Amino acid sequence: MPEYINGGMSPHETEFKLLANKLVQILLKFDNPIAVKLIELNSESYGEDKTRNINLRRSTRRLKFTPSGTPTQLTDDGKWALEGRQDGRFGRTLKKVLDENCPDFEYAPTKLEQLVDMLKSEITDSTFSIVNGYDISNVYTEDCSDHLDSCMQGMDENWFDLYCDNTDTISMVVLTHKDGETIGRAMLWLHEGQYYMDRIYSQSDTRQIFFDYAKEKGFLYKGNEDDREHWTLPDGTREHRIFDIKVEYTDFHNYPYLDTFIYGRKGYLSNEDNHEKYDFVLTDTDGQKYWNEVYRICKVSNKRMRTIDMAYCEGGDYYVQTKYAVVNRNGYNILKSQAVKLHDGTYIKKTDRRLVNCYGRGNIYALINDTFRCDFDGRHYLKRGHENSTALIHKRVVINIGGVDKIVHEKNIKKMYKQFDYVYAKGLDTWYPREEFEKAMVKAENFVADIEKAKVIILEKELKKD
Repeated sequence: MPEYINGGMSPHETEFKLLANKLVQILLKFDNPIAVKLIELNSESYGEDKTRNINLRRSTRRLKFTPSGTPTQLTDDGKWALEGRQDGRFGRTLKKVLDENCPDFEYAPTKLEQLVDMLKSEITDSTFSIVNGYDISNVYTEDCSDHLDSCMQGMDENWFDLYCDNTDTISMVVLTHKDGETIGRAMLWLHEGQYYMDRIYSQSDTRQIFFDYAKEKGFLYKGNEDDREHWTLPDGTREHRIFDIKVEYTDFHNYPYLDTFIYGRKGYLSNEDNHEKYDFVLTDTDGQKYWNEVYRICKVSNKRMRTIDMAYCEGGDYYVQTKYAVVNRNGYNILKSQAVKLHDGTYIKKTDRRLVNCYGRGNIYALINDTFRCDFDGRHYLKRGHENSTALIHKRVVINIGGVDKIVHEKNIKKMYKQFDYVYAKGLDTWYPREEFEKAMVKAENFVADIEKAKVIILEKELKKD
């Protein structure tokens, strides 16, 4: 025998009834104008010219009814028999009843859709659970059905560290089918002892189950998923509430897309759109933060300030108060504490491999290409071509020692030659290796001696003539 939620009719009920008793009991739970109208219609009797004998059938997830033009057949114990009855979709069957019996009854199509979802929720074979910590990331990363129409489903588990590491205030309501498949979920937030159930991710026909569960547990929930500031209370009334959810950890590499508490700052998440309070917004489907463009946190002082009073340091992707930043040679801001001033008044980072300390009055810094290194003392000197610099400009000289060119500062020429035992030939204004110089001197002295001897010989000859 098929399983009916309402269990059929009692012997005292007749073939002229519109709705089964248990279906009426279900409708009484719903805050829906069409449900109210159907209960009102149920007080009348209906003949063969009307659609009637309606109940819920779990096995087919449909409504079972006797169509107009077909007589109602009863079993021996006075219940509706299956013969002559049909299965119908929820919305189509209910609309047919309304059109037949109250064609002037006005209702919004969304109310009919709502009632259909409510009825379908009554025949869902599923159970609720509340999870937190890394069980939340497991729900996101598992291979779920198409029930969960979410941009976050299937993302890497580290995207959900915000949820997993803040277990005191963040949980998740999970709806699991009897076969073990997750068919619905909603984030659950705790604020001052009250739980708030966030947007529901599931098929529309299970949303009512979530609402009923929230009412049963005393949770406030979002009746309108696009409204971040209004909440539905268990008694069905709505209230405007904006508040902060305390979270111990907010600094992560990746972040989930949030629906309600999207505005963040160190220590809390909020549903209040107040740019004077929050630092970032978590609505990026690529796992990043959208920074508040009006206010930022200074990287140095950790103070919250107006962005127009701050400098953006591109290399580090952060903001600092302008007094903590300088502009480098490429026109970008860098931290003053990480920068060094060059000889020409520009700045570069201290860690720049091109940076050298030059010889001069005090600490003179320059790019290595603007200097020359003296091979005698190993120091860097600012070379000519930078006369606009406030530093001393030095002359670079190339000398050849032993067939090898040496770069030296002009003041170190004499010292460099002497270091390699060169001797200065004053008359020739040239430096020579000592050994070569001494050999040349011996030759020169011998040559001079020979000349002196020749002079003597010539003198003697001249004197003999006389």
